Amino acid sequence: MKSFSVERGKPQGRYKLPEIFKGLTDSPALVDLFKDETERTRILNETTVEITASEDYMHVSDEDGRLIVGSKHLKKAREQTLYLDIIHELAHVKQFEKGEDLYDPRYGYIDRPTELEAYKLSVKEARRLGWSEREIADYLLVDWITKEQRDRLAQKLGVKI
Repeated sequence: MKSFSVERGKPQGRYKLPEIFKGLTDSPALVDLFKDETERTRILNETTVEITASEDYMHVSDEDGRLIVGSKHLKKAREQTLYLDIIHELAHVKQFEKGEDLYDPRYGYIDRPTELEAYKLSVKEARRLGWSEREIADYLLVDWITKEQRDRLAQKLGVKI
């Protein structure tokens, strides 16, 4: 995304999404996710981002749908990684607004329908950006799953390892 940029220097606190992540309006992935332009504009303008020291990654609060991002992740992650993370997490914001259980305990992480839906969107966008299958597989390997679980997730998403 040529127009995407990240404001990495904000202190801990709560902000509106465009104060931290700029240039999302024309994201092909978000146009695909939020087909209705009014809904897309509302989500992009009204989603709250909380920067916190206690998180290493990003996730959506199942209490109020805010996006929680760790200050370390915000400062150190590659810009394209943060872009894919935002795509993934905004899929969860949409799910939250529809009343879906983001953390349904009946499923493990890599089998949870909400995660699979969000990952499908970010994998599709990574491919559009020209990421290799290896880069996408590396993106899927997060600290809370094993390599074997990542491989199963990749298989579910059609990512070749």
